[in-house]
Formats: sequence, structure tokens, C-alpha cells
Amino acid sequence: MRLFIALPFEAQILDSMTDVQSACRAAGVRGNFTKRENLHLTLAFLGEVRDPRPVTAAIRRVPAPQITLSFSRQGLFRDILVAEFVRNAQLDAYVKSLRAALDDAGISYDRKPFRPHVTLIRRALIPDGADMRSLFSPMAGLLTQPSEVRLMRTDFIDGRPKYTCLYAEPAVADQECDK
Repeated sequence: MRLFIALPFEAQILDSMTDVQSACRAAGVRGNFTKRENLHLTLAFLGEVRDPRPVTAAIRRVPAPQITLSFSRQGLFRDILVAEFVRNAQLDAYVKSLRAALDDAGISYDRKPFRPHVTLIRRALIPDGADMRSLFSPMAGLLTQPSEVRLMRTDFIDGRPKYTCLYAEPAVADQECDK
């Protein structure tokens, strides 16, 4: 099964993200818009995993801190339009500890450097002159504190991803991560 570890968002944050998507549509941006229920921040992409139990055990070994995330800006990775979040030491330390726990358990994952973002539109076609900064105004000043870390499974239905939560670890207040 295809797995990843992610931070989910509460309804208010999802509303802001879908408002940005609506503004993009209205401005003529085309592409594959991520469904509301699929919006998340990936901490580690694992790919194909036969047994999720070792992954769940690795997640349990690294208590998830309550991390405050703040929206930074819009970004474009090739043709993928994203909402980027401000890097912070607590998030970076948690991701480093989580990935170390995966390494210790012999679980492979995508080792690309962590860059906190949420994919809003894949294969984005942005019309010339589109003011992306104003389109992202619903996210200005956005702060969020995800309440849990999730192990997610991806299934493709009619060519579209559907994500299912296999395990959730609640975030713990005042939790420190090893750096």
C-alpha cells in the first residue's frame, strides 16, 4: 500500500485553502485542484509499504509536539501551485526525529529535503498577468496548530487519489523534539 505521514488541518484552515482555490479558478487558473479532504502537509512520503505496523510504531516513538504553522507565501514547483509555510525550528526538529525513527526501523522514505507546503493545484496553468499574491489573500496571516500526526494510505479511484487515515497520533503540548 502507498503511504505517507502528514499533518491534517482544521476546517477553518481548509476553508482558507479552498477559498484560494476558488479565487484561482475565478482568475482563470486551470489544472488539477486538490480536493478539500486531501489537503495536508506531508512530513514523510513512504511510497509502497507492505505492513503499516512498523511505521505506526515509529510514529509512536516520536511524540508529536503542538507546532504552530504560519502561512508564508504561494509557491510554484514546476507546475504545482502550493501554499508554503514558514520554516520553524520545532517543525524541522520533529521531522528530523520522525525520519530518524523511520531510519532506525529500516523504513524507506523519500529523502528530499523537507519543505513545508500544501499542494493546491497540480499541472497548474496560470494566465499571464494573474496576481497570485492577491489570489492568496485568504491565507494572509493564517496560523494553525495541527492536533495530530497521521499515517495515510493513498488509493487511486478513477485516476484520482483518495486518502484514508490508518493511524493518528495526538500532538502533545510542550513536547520537545531531539535536534
